[in-house]
Amino acid sequence: SCFASRQQRLLNMDMSGALSQVSEQDRQQMMKILEDMQVKESLSMFNSVVERCFSVCVTDFRGKSLNDKEEKCTKRCTEKFFKLSRRIGARFAEHQQGQDASS
Repeated sequence: SCFASRQQRLLNMDMSGALSQVSEQDRQQMMKILEDMQVKESLSMFNSVVERCFSVCVTDFRGKSLNDKEEKCTKRCTEKFFKLSRRIGARFAEHQQGQDASS
């Protein structure tokens, strides 16, 4: 996600000084752990969106496909979620820049 990748970049910037003091092997292990955490967070967020939009939008289980209303609802639901995630990410980045400027 956009928010998770911003978090990762900020974390990488904060940790860059600390990482310069560890061995290359340790640095690679730490980066692998951070990447794994980001993947897990992304999957968790994806599952949350699927669960939420499905429970809100899908009401008819008579067919094997979504009807038009359900399809439009799920599309709108996911779009809202990702727009909100981008907005939160942008606000977080602005806040972080303000924190960096004041320190």
